[in-house]
Amino acid sequence: MVTTKYFPFVMGLDQTTDDRLLEPGRPRAIENLAIRKKGRLGMRYDYDALSMVTQIGGTLTLFDLASYEGRLLGFGQNNDPFGNGVYSPTAPQTVLEFLGEPLYAWHGTDPAPDPQLSLMSNIRDIARVPRRTSIVAMDVAAGNGLVCLVYELGADTFVHVLDAAKDSTVLAQTLVGHSKPRVVCTGTKFFIGGVEGTTPKLRRFDPAVDTQLTALTDPAGAGGAITTLDMSLAHERTTFWMGYGRVGPLTRIHGFDVDGTETHDFAGPAVLADFVTIFTEATLTATVRIHFACIINGTGACNMSTYLGATSALQTNTPAMFAAVLGQIGMCAASPVSTIGRIIVTLPQVVTGNPLVAVRGFINSTHVTTGLTAWDNALANSKLLNVRGRAFFASTIQDTTAGARTHFMVGASLFEGGSRLIMPQCAVDRLVASACSIGQLPNLAFDAATGHSYWARATLTEAGVAVPVISECDLASTDRKQSVNLGDVLYVSGGIIHAFDGRVCNESGFLTTPRVQLPGGVVGAGALTLLGTYQIVAVFETFDSKGRRIQSTPSDVVSVTLAGAQNTITAAGVSPHSLRYTRSDFGGFSPTNDVPAIVFYRTLNTANGNLTFFRDVTVTSAPQGASVNAGVSFLLSDAALSAREILYTQGARGSLSGPLPFIAPEPASSIAASADRILTGNLPAGSRIQESRPLFVAEQVNWSDEIGFERDTRGRVLAVVRLDERRIAFTATELFELDGPGLDDNGNGDIGAPRRLPSDVGLYGGVLGWRSVVECSLGIMFQGLIDQIYLLPRGGTTPQPIGMAVQDRLLAFPVISAAVYMAADQTVRFLCNNAGGTDSLCLLYDIVQQEWVAEGPYGAPTSAAAQYQDRVVLLQNNVVRQQRASHPPVALIANAWRSGSIHPFGLGQFGRVLNYQFYGEYRGDCTLRCIATYDDQTVETLNFAEVNAVTLFQQANANNGFISALQLVNPLSAGSPYSFVFTPNQMKCECVRVDWEVDTPFPNVVNAGISTQNTAVASINVTLASNRAIGDRMVVVVLVADSVDAATSAGWVQRATVSVAGSQRVTVLERTLDGTEVSPVAFAWTGGTAAAFVNHWTIRNSHPTAPIELAVFSPGVTLQTQSSNSVTPSWGLANTRWLAVLGLGSRTTAAASLPSGVNVQENPEGYRRGINSSVTSVTPHLSGQLEGGDVADRVAQRTPGPWSWFDPTTATTINIAIRPNEAIASEGLAYHYWTMDVDDAGKSALKSPVQMG
Repeated sequence: MVTTKYFPFVMGLDQTTDDRLLEPGRPRAIENLAIRKKGRLGMRYDYDALSMVTQIGGTLTLFDLASYEGRLLGFGQNNDPFGNGVYSPTAPQTVLEFLGEPLYAWHGTDPAPDPQLSLMSNIRDIARVPRRTSIVAMDVAAGNGLVCLVYELGADTFVHVLDAAKDSTVLAQTLVGHSKPRVVCTGTKFFIGGVEGTTPKLRRFDPAVDTQLTALTDPAGAGGAITTLDMSLAHERTTFWMGYGRVGPLTRIHGFDVDGTETHDFAGPAVLADFVTIFTEATLTATVRIHFACIINGTGACNMSTYLGATSALQTNTPAMFAAVLGQIGMCAASPVSTIGRIIVTLPQVVTGNPLVAVRGFINSTHVTTGLTAWDNALANSKLLNVRGRAFFASTIQDTTAGARTHFMVGASLFEGGSRLIMPQCAVDRLVASACSIGQLPNLAFDAATGHSYWARATLTEAGVAVPVISECDLASTDRKQSVNLGDVLYVSGGIIHAFDGRVCNESGFLTTPRVQLPGGVVGAGALTLLGTYQIVAVFETFDSKGRRIQSTPSDVVSVTLAGAQNTITAAGVSPHSLRYTRSDFGGFSPTNDVPAIVFYRTLNTANGNLTFFRDVTVTSAPQGASVNAGVSFLLSDAALSAREILYTQGARGSLSGPLPFIAPEPASSIAASADRILTGNLPAGSRIQESRPLFVAEQVNWSDEIGFERDTRGRVLAVVRLDERRIAFTATELFELDGPGLDDNGNGDIGAPRRLPSDVGLYGGVLGWRSVVECSLGIMFQGLIDQIYLLPRGGTTPQPIGMAVQDRLLAFPVISAAVYMAADQTVRFLCNNAGGTDSLCLLYDIVQQEWVAEGPYGAPTSAAAQYQDRVVLLQNNVVRQQRASHPPVALIANAWRSGSIHPFGLGQFGRVLNYQFYGEYRGDCTLRCIATYDDQTVETLNFAEVNAVTLFQQANANNGFISALQLVNPLSAGSPYSFVFTPNQMKCECVRVDWEVDTPFPNVVNAGISTQNTAVASINVTLASNRAIGDRMVVVVLVADSVDAATSAGWVQRATVSVAGSQRVTVLERTLDGTEVSPVAFAWTGGTAAAFVNHWTIRNSHPTAPIELAVFSPGVTLQTQSSNSVTPSWGLANTRWLAVLGLGSRTTAAASLPSGVNVQENPEGYRRGINSSVTSVTPHLSGQLEGGDVADRVAQRTPGPWSWFDPTTATTINIAIRPNEAIASEGLAYHYWTMDVDDAGKSALKSPVQMG
């Protein structure tokens, strides 16, 4: 009995069940389809590429996207907008906003393309070593995932090699009597240098063969005591150098190969050096230089020497590149091929004589300097490191009058020409940093195998002991930065927590604390109480673009007692180290960025017991820590001062008591927001989270370093979220909740102890795992395993797997680069890349339908995503693409629905499947394919259906089945019902899988016609199709019954012509219709007159620019059958329309004696017999025939079968290929349901067990 099985297209994916056992109608795959509503699937929306033009020119490179207050932001960089080689797009460092057309699309939120975002991320402390005695010198190197820390303690050196990823010890060894330790790594081998007695020493640790340090041959040379020693890698990182100074005085330079064998040994300048440093530009050749600098004992002058390549000959010596240096020195190259070197030194500051760090460029061959960048009131704490074209160094900054310090990583934008920029990258160890500056400046290490950098520094314990620690970090990384919005401010994670107020992006709070310098009483214009005692503090202050005030921690209190007639106090103040000092080639400070002020608060005369601080003097600060003394004079009387604002920590918030001092938050890679607080995770102390204070009116979010604002969990915190005021911390293996109420402005309260949620999963993806975490109406969704997405429901405590339906797709595309919740359509989108980073797709969860579908693959990796105008926006290969709000698409997107195994007769039962029928809705021209797989092994493609608004079909006449015409079917319009029946060749089966595929339409023949002239003429007219449209392609074949010249017509392109002597001339022409054509079109020739015949086709959906490709065969002899030449189109495998044309010469038999009155007997197999034009006369040059047919075929090459005809004559065959328009703006089909007719008559069971799967 024949029955019909119905299968609605309503179900999403289910990859938790084997394809063979899916419930009937459940697909095993859905590709590029979206659930429009129940019972309807449709092609996903296309994406439009947004303009990448900027307001200042150059090439825009974006690395990240963010949504802010309905605006679209990009984190990236303009590449060389001024044509001076300045700005290299190596990392996301500038905030730009998409403003749309017509003038420009992207606008820098600051008009200069200068850095606004920290280039440092993913900071993690490792290798912390407890000590009871302070270390005095240290160095670090890294390679192949290992890190080596060497440090000097007492009279010995300690060597610690560890596996960086695990923070586990690989080697720990003490070198007794070893001082001035240095270390380098040539990829996989570590080399430790130093001094023992008066001898420089070199040892190796090769983890492949060594279990302890292996002593190498001592570098050549002897002499007096070694005063200083340095080692550094050559720029290609496979060879290294050692330089040292001896009492004598003398200096010496040694070079070594990748195995530590000495290759160079020559004398440096004959000076007594306190410090030395060395670097080479690249692998040594005769022209590559070795640079050696030293600080001369007694004078502090910086002596610079440059030597030539393999000869070691001195090229240039500059006795005093700097006249007086206070401390150590370091150098690096700007890039492997740069002619500019960089040198870092500590110099005395002009105002106070305090130290400042100076970075100066110099031309390698001449030592001519190219500019100096100052980092004021600070000490250098490392040499320079070049990473991806950016120079970095470590520094310590004195934050208090008592000498407490903070560690900074600093970035110097060092380029040839333009302004000189220097900016903080992060601040750590606030007030507990140790300069540890007795020895050489340590190296900053870069591991080329992992891309991580390593920063060795010393930090003070509560007992004041300086102990070593290493920070692993990513410098100039292209990784995304997480961001959240609170109080109309976008807070961005990184080495610095940034605050973007809609116009500028700066650090949240202030990274440093003011210091009051040089306070004293003078006789002046003041009205202070004579002989009074006053206390002074300073606060940094600025305002954002919305008028919210931002203040720093107050400085230490300084006290001044006036003497004699003194009635005025003068002082100086230290400016902040801040992103707010970013300068530009426009000169000066940015017009949209407020320059911080130094605000001095003063008490009334403390002799009267006055300890309240009132706002007194406000001065403009100077860039990056510079001291300011101009205008810092305290003049107000106590009576006038007492009417001023009170210092905020003393109750300046009215009825509230004074809040705790404000600080800047710690570096963090993950960030989340509640209704009034910010929560951060993945801090340098990896298991720690930090929460802000509650948001206060007219302020940005403020932070405190009171211990209650931080909590430790277990394991490295990879992400944090706030879900309905719950705090959730994710590690790689666990989830924790901290449910305390939070601390108030005064530090009262608690954020709660971490409580482990009952779950067997954590967060997949390492430090970038936060990219999969997204809040939606259901709760928090995240990638918990490589192939699984989980949901932590609102109010729930246990994550539940929710992505099992797409686990196979996620396993194939396991790297989630972004997750976006689209509230407008209640969908959650996970943008997933394959492991190779070459392609991506979107896994979309429809919350309303509770179904998953897959969108893509896109053919390109997706690096970031955001939402803009309620639509998702993707960043792919530096192109920003916004999803369209509606159809049609830019181009039809191939889509498919693929069923699981369906058992129409029951498990193990056989029957016949008679047909498969698709039911849907026409939305645009396309091709529909049906593919059946029988019994999970035999695949049959059941031809295809051309789905076109205009369709021609064949109608046979009554005479031997020959075609009288191609008839027009009732046209389709958007919304028209559409169905098509596919009949299989194989019918009997036990189970079947059915795939429905929709892709690009074939070029469609919308009109085919003929024209005939049965008299001797020199031209022939062709009437254009009434249903033609602009963009249609028209192909015309003209046959003239004599060997005349080729037919031509103005505006038509000849593609081929062939002549058979005395018999015929065939010409093929084409034209893309543009609306200027006038019907009829005359095709004319010269060289004679004869009868003429035309076949013409009007074709829609062909490629707009690609010409037809064809082959012509004309043997020139009398035949009754003839084949055609093959055509292999240049566009390869595609939905190609093929035309086959036969031109016959003069007849020898009267037409009346031929079947149907025509000569052609058989078209090539498979070709639609479409049109023919003929003349019945047997008179030479007045008879002939032109027959044409077409076929749609997705092949890369085609050879039509043979033509045959009744009356022997000469013939010409033409094989024409027409390329499809792969970018046609068509929506294709909407899917409603499909059916199969089955016949279970004679149904039989399997005769023997069959192994399934």
